[in-house]
Amino acid sequence: MLDPGRRRQALGRRTLGHAQLRANLAAGAAFETERDRHETQGRLTARAPLTKVYDYIEGRLVTRRPTSLVVEVVGIGYEVAVPLGADFPPVGSGEEKRIRVWTHFSVREDAQNLYGFPDTQRRELFRLLLKVRGVGPGLALAVLSSLPGEELLLAIAAGDITGLTRVKGVGKKTAEQILLDLRDRAPHPGAVQGSGAATTLQPRTRTAPAMEDAEQALLSIGFSDKEARRSVAKAAERVGTEDLEVLVLSALRG
Repeated sequence: MLDPGRRRQALGRRTLGHAQLRANLAAGAAFETERDRHETQGRLTARAPLTKVYDYIEGRLVTRRPTSLVVEVVGIGYEVAVPLGADFPPVGSGEEKRIRVWTHFSVREDAQNLYGFPDTQRRELFRLLLKVRGVGPGLALAVLSSLPGEELLLAIAAGDITGLTRVKGVGKKTAEQILLDLRDRAPHPGAVQGSGAATTLQPRTRTAPAMEDAEQALLSIGFSDKEARRSVAKAAERVGTEDLEVLVLSALRG
């Protein structure tokens, strides 16, 4: 049996042990909480959408292609995917080369892409299309290439499934989904200024390069080689090859 002095020492050690245990547990809990907080922040950061990093870019227009631009801003050239027929100015000289492009920045696991539009209304149409189930940036751009601005709004307002299915990559189910998701969300026809008609590219006078460029434009929005060649050849018979974008738009419309 312990004498009173030894009993007090044992009790003191036990109390100290319990206090140390509580301190260790508290420290461990704090560590776990801090670690969890950092891990959660990391997951949130990884998942955070980066689609609105850039509202617009303004700079010198270096290159103008049917489906893309290169805009130089402070010595950096930004490649921007644009709808076919979007009414950007042609490449000029001096201050005439400066343009503003309203942008949408898309980040995926395997790609980061910048999409551009001549005004905010058409960018909002693009973003509305992205909210439709099964529609990604490439298909949204194809829709706006085939049905620029006002034409798309008219098709939605009229419930025109046939018109929507003329777009490469849009089947009946996707067309129905577009109408279902956007019927009550899309602006009324007349809200988008400009049709995006092709009036700004420099005319091409050499037949072969114009047709090659037109085929490349169709390939970039999902046409196969065979489909692109056939569509461009038929379009060239109808509208000639003097104006590249007229040729491309004619090929799109069959």
